[in-house]
Order: sequence, then structure tokens, then C-alpha cells
Amino acid sequence: MKFKTGDVFAARLKIRKSHNGNRFYNHESGSDGTNNAFSNLGAKGFKGTAGSQVEISGAYFPIPQDPAHNPDFQETFTMYSRPTAFGPAVSGRTDINQQNSFLSGTLDSLEGYNWA
Repeated sequence: MKFKTGDVFAARLKIRKSHNGNRFYNHESGSDGTNNAFSNLGAKGFKGTAGSQVEISGAYFPIPQDPAHNPDFQETFTMYSRPTAFGPAVSGRTDINQQNSFLSGTLDSLEGYNWA
């Protein structure tokens, strides 16, 4: 096919990241340091008001974040990963040398999260 001057062409390109392994959240931790807020497939469903919540048996909803601590989950194509493009580095630790930030629920720039 020959292109003529002035012809207009368009295309739709859909790109998504890919991964190997199951997207399970059984190794994740909430702000209280436990896995109580997660089901295997996402966040657990709860009903009630603050302070009197009851888990809805078998209910969950998908969350946009990939599991950060699942050793069987490996991203194979990263869309964009330069953390400094999303703002300055931010620390959520009381001690910059804190080793077990995951256990305390800290998600800061040292863990790859740039909230700013």
C-alpha cells in the first residue's frame, strides 16, 4: 500500500503491565501490622460503623496495588518506575535506619512509594 500526501492514519495502542505468579495478598500487612484487612484476592469486605465493624464472610474487593510482599508475584513489564518523577523523597520512619518498616506498615520512598 502506498501512502499519499495528506492521508491521515490513526491507531490505538493499549499497553499494560504483566506479571508472573498469582496476585495474592496473603503476605501483605495493614497499618496495624497484621494481615486482617486482606483476603487472598484483595481487601476484605466489612460492614458496620467505625469501632463496630463486622467482616462479611467471603466478601472482598480488588485493589489497584500489586502485592508488595508476595514472593511468588513478579512483575515482568513495568510501565514506569522512576520514583523521583512523582515528587521528592518522603520518609515515614521515625528512624531512617529502621529495618522492619514493613512490619510497622510504613510505605515511604525507601519502600518505593512517593506520596508527594
